[in-house]
Amino acid sequence: MVGLLVLSAVLNLGFLFLTTLFSFLILKLLALKGSKSLAITLFILVITLVAWVLVFFTSQAVITLPGVAQQAIPSVVKWAEQHGRELPFTDWDSLRKMAMDAVIERTGYFTNVAAFAQTSARVAVQFLIGCVVAISIFLNARINLDYDEPDSLYGLCSAEVTARF
Repeated sequence: MVGLLVLSAVLNLGFLFLTTLFSFLILKLLALKGSKSLAITLFILVITLVAWVLVFFTSQAVITLPGVAQQAIPSVVKWAEQHGRELPFTDWDSLRKMAMDAVIERTGYFTNVAAFAQTSARVAVQFLIGCVVAISIFLNARINLDYDEPDSLYGLCSAEVTARF
């Protein structure tokens, strides 16, 4: 088990490992009266609902936050003037221009977007793989103990698991 944890850390598969473990836990908790098909159906519905909520929340944030910023910036500017602070912006457009200039100047906007897209895609794929692995283990968690070659690694591990459990 320690080797698996070290290997997942070295290969950056910690998210995949945690996804598999937590998905399996959720599937075990959803297994009402031993019905595996009902548990898998409920699991897929829960995952779909969580994904929809995440997309909905993100889209609402993208729509709402500019309006919030337009209302908040004048209040922040007024407070700063009252307390003798000087801000590098006075309205929404100057704040947006200043933020975009800072992002482009420091690291380059397109490299950040590409890195974000790459990381998001990798996490999404690992999440899906983890869910599929958890469902597979949930459906059939048996170990093939009738393996013909006891000198192989699989045969030795199977014999050891059989002896312990």
